[in-house]
Amino acid sequence: PQSLDILDYDGNGTNMPEYDAATGTYTATYLWLTATISESSFYEGKYTLVLTAEKNTTGKARTLYVGGMDKNYSGSMKVRQE
Repeated sequence: PQSLDILDYDGNGTNMPEYDAATGTYTATYLWLTATISESSFYEGKYTLVLTAEKNTTGKARTLYVGGMDKNYSGSMKVRQE
């Protein structure tokens, strides 16, 4: 992917994933959410995105936004945790 970002409502967060050449994995982490894309997950022009959230112990719902782009494709999603 060319970009992988995790942002809050105000646009704060991370937009440059770390790349692990040994595993071919891109990882972005912000606050309580981690997004991971492995180069080996590429199939029929698409990657598999894995999201991992820390347990919510705040007692309140929380939301982050995940987005990414690769060549001519882009996508985003809202991640809400109760």
